[in-house]
Amino acid sequence: MKARVQTIYAMIRMCTAQQLTYLLRSCPPSTTLDAAQRLDLAIINTVFRITDSVRLLPPEGSEIMEQSLNRLFLSVRLGGGGMTCSAHIARSAYVGSLLQCAPHMHQYFTTGDNRFEAAIPTSSMAEFQDSVEYLRDSGVDCLDNVSLRSAWTSPSQRKMQSRISSQLQQQQRRRELASLPWSCRSTKTESDKGSPSVPHPKAISGCAPTLPTILTG
Repeated sequence: MKARVQTIYAMIRMCTAQQLTYLLRSCPPSTTLDAAQRLDLAIINTVFRITDSVRLLPPEGSEIMEQSLNRLFLSVRLGGGGMTCSAHIARSAYVGSLLQCAPHMHQYFTTGDNRFEAAIPTSSMAEFQDSVEYLRDSGVDCLDNVSLRSAWTSPSQRKMQSRISSQLQQQQRRRELASLPWSCRSTKTESDKGSPSVPHPKAISGCAPTLPTILTG
């Protein structure tokens, strides 16, 4: 039975959220956020039930419950459960996809960057700009030189989504370390030293659904 649960857990971790990644990369976040949140809740429900841990969960809405949910979505190399939080990566996926593809599109639509000077940009590019600003406010610094025009005219930027996600994961890791007793923080990595202990609240928004939604229905 234990081996079966471990197999199911591994399949959920490696296969489930990845089925939505294409849509997260190709559609604006406003059209995918609801589906991403529903998928995250389904993953949480399933993990808690197959591990028979629902009865052991802390009170709903508590800080400990939020930490448990964040830990579930933290990468394995940072000590988490390794699940992918689709709502958490929706903006980084969309931004990373456009930064990779827009320069290639510019070869066939050479005046495409000029329309961004107009008063009303296309809705998809407006969401791109909003997502970039949101991620900057969340503490992501690899987007400092990104603009609507540079997205089209700069060289294609590969693996930008991974860079953004890595920075958000490190912020989440620092949040987890900050919640531990002082005696347990000796494991802090060199990259964490000198960094703020608690990230900007926006950095983990959408990553910890509320407990009533998780356990009911």
